[in-house]
Amino acid sequence: MKKILLTTLLLLMFFSGCNKKVTSPSELTQIYNFDSVTMFDVNNGWAINKWKGEVYETKDGGKSWMDVSPPNKSSILSGWYFMDPHTVWVLYSNILYSTEDGGIHWRDNKVPFNSAILLFTRFSNSFIGWALKSYGMASGDEPVDLYKFENDSWVLVSKGQMPQEDSKNKGTIPWAGAKKGFVMLPDMLTGFITIEYRSPHDYGLYVTDDGGKTWHSEKLDMLESKKDEVFVMYSPKLSNCGTKVTVILPVLCGKINSNHIDYSIVFFSKNSKETPWHEESTLQTKKEVMYIDIEDQLHWWVLTEEGNLYKTKDSGKSWVELPPIEGAVKIQFISSEIGFALVKKDNETMLFRTDDSANSWKSVYPD
Repeated sequence: MKKILLTTLLLLMFFSGCNKKVTSPSELTQIYNFDSVTMFDVNNGWAINKWKGEVYETKDGGKSWMDVSPPNKSSILSGWYFMDPHTVWVLYSNILYSTEDGGIHWRDNKVPFNSAILLFTRFSNSFIGWALKSYGMASGDEPVDLYKFENDSWVLVSKGQMPQEDSKNKGTIPWAGAKKGFVMLPDMLTGFITIEYRSPHDYGLYVTDDGGKTWHSEKLDMLESKKDEVFVMYSPKLSNCGTKVTVILPVLCGKINSNHIDYSIVFFSKNSKETPWHEESTLQTKKEVMYIDIEDQLHWWVLTEEGNLYKTKDSGKSWVELPPIEGAVKIQFISSEIGFALVKKDNETMLFRTDDSANSWKSVYPD
């Protein structure tokens, strides 16, 4: 009888150790620190801790999280892309893990990059992906290459400039400046890279029309007339309306006065590669912008450093300032009414939810 009991106990211990780890609110507050949260609906979402290399999944609107990190991973995440509640790519050094079942099973592949901005899209029964490979930052500059994933392999599409090369070499991505954003349109031909230079009065916007093989600089007329201001480039956003795709490009402008900076964020837009950039909206903000969420073609949200929150429901024709969210570092809306805010205060991570277009918020995690 003692042997039976001992065997049963050992089996229970073994199988309990095989279960995925579910983090309770108190445990998460004490140990874990989310760097990013992405929700796909009111129930399903993902979170990461970049520096610990941890990947988490929620199925109850963020009330609880399950550690679904890939096995044998390294400690630091150097890239990720969340496609839907089931499909994710996460990059650890030169190993790219992917899952299509919410982290139950992971597939690992060695890739020709250690750090990258990742993009993926479904095509028939497979995936097409892009990776803007970073060689790392040095004195504010960041050389990059562009790779494409197709037919289960990564292929170099564009070799970017390196510091020792001629900066006037046309058709390549410049090495100078920090690469702030990268997007490719659904046509797989048109793409945009935004660059922030060390010189505060310069900006970079590079465009491809041939699937990333060649790149050329585009100027924004309004910014050319603001050379006495500083510019901060953000990643372009894509807004879909049926088959029509609009590219929205936010640029923060700062006018330096004697003892403060007057901030305004300008939203440029274009509907196709043939049309010029159009100034869609300008918003005066109290502080530098931390995060921008384009929920759809009409509803946009802007979060500043001190938690000031602004919204528009008419593509920026009019803006409303909402009650601030102290400590918020990211906002994300899944509809015009429902949104989530990631808050960091006192070394704790908190998740809040609104059901009334950010007029009020309630704590989701910890509950």
